[in-house]
Amino acid sequence: PRHDGETQRHQALLRRGVRRFGRAHRHDCQGDRGACERHREARPAQGADWGAGRGEVMIEVKADPLGAFEARYKDAYHCIELDGAVPSCWPLFDVPVHPRFAAVSEGEHSLRAAITDLHGEWIDHATWSPVRRITVSETIDDSAEDGGEVVVEPDAEEPPETFKLDIPISEIVRPYEMAVLTTSFFDLQYNVHTSDPELFEDHFNHSYACGSLDGNDAHACWPLYNVDYYPRWASLDDGVHTVEVVVTHPNSAEEIEGSWSPVRTFFVYTATDNSNALGAPGGAGGGGSDSGGDDVVVLSIDVGETTFTLPVQRSADYTHVAEKFCAQTGVANHECVEAITREIFTEFQKKEQQMFANAEASQRAAAENAAAEAAAAAAAPHRFPTPQGGVLEVPRISSAVDAKMIEAVATCQQEHDAGDVGLSCLTDQSQLFGMRDGLSAADQEALLDFIGNLGAAFGF
Repeated sequence: PRHDGETQRHQALLRRGVRRFGRAHRHDCQGDRGACERHREARPAQGADWGAGRGEVMIEVKADPLGAFEARYKDAYHCIELDGAVPSCWPLFDVPVHPRFAAVSEGEHSLRAAITDLHGEWIDHATWSPVRRITVSETIDDSAEDGGEVVVEPDAEEPPETFKLDIPISEIVRPYEMAVLTTSFFDLQYNVHTSDPELFEDHFNHSYACGSLDGNDAHACWPLYNVDYYPRWASLDDGVHTVEVVVTHPNSAEEIEGSWSPVRTFFVYTATDNSNALGAPGGAGGGGSDSGGDDVVVLSIDVGETTFTLPVQRSADYTHVAEKFCAQTGVANHECVEAITREIFTEFQKKEQQMFANAEASQRAAAENAAAEAAAAAAAPHRFPTPQGGVLEVPRISSAVDAKMIEAVATCQQEHDAGDVGLSCLTDQSQLFGMRDGLSAADQEALLDFIGNLGAAFGF
């Protein structure tokens, strides 16, 4: 809750066309965006100290006009990148609390932010906010566990009554284990199991669920209750990813160690070349050809009655991919690893053979097209413009006859240009007439048609 002074300042900002959101960002609208808006980090301040390794982030979005911007981007998300990690996202509008991070390690850290649309696409890459640097000078033990129970002390003026609840157990629902996501963002769906749901909700209604993506030490947090959206991460690279979730204590805001969910492993495969190898250790890798399709094979593997989809990039460590897959599917033995590794090599060999066959077929098709074009050009008649604005065609008969017909066209053209009566042109026509012997009936007819057209074409 804000103090009265802060509430009045917030209302004044709204009247001036400034709206506060739970994260830092800057953005300048361009083109037909219908509004011009700018984001800047309002909290934490530059150089702020998150003493306990936890803190909230707030941004200001300045838009002119504010209503047009809000109407256009009502379903947008603002996403925070902490220390260059995968950005975690919260809805841009109507967020009841500010974005929060927990378990941030001691030392210096950097924050920056940007806005995505509903489908996880950055509105404009040029709109990242300036980097905001913070410090964590000391951290505290994040273990808020007391045996198998959580001790909750409600706020009250009278001496508080203490409640003991069983440690809640978190469970990730989506993404599914070993799922293949075809988008570069994902929404986290999870459940929290507890022995007394009503009592748990009464005392944990201001708690958070914090997620760790790819084992990152810093955890993004979202309210556990009173929200109608899922936690989101955006701009994931293609490859293997892991996610897990934990619940925070309602009094101390510390993460309850025993409430961690099992690690969920999944793949991102967007079929684009973003330099990360599918299946590579830690999502690292790259290289290979420039074609994303040629660099990737997608295996369908049956384990019991379940079929798993496993995308693998050419530059990945195939043995590591196989070991990871076999361990996650509960078949962690040498035979499984060997079989999966062999299948990956086989699929890439098939792809290379197909690529070679396609290249040969393409070369053959190109040669055939070139030959056909050459044959068509050889069969096509020569064409010469005439003084009357028409075109005189010289048929293709034989090299000797063709050369003589072209020579006759040049003679007739010269006589026409000189204003002569066409005696030389007539002589060439007579010589052509004498060349008809030995030609086929079709070629004789073509030659006679040309001789008849030649003099008339030049007015003789």
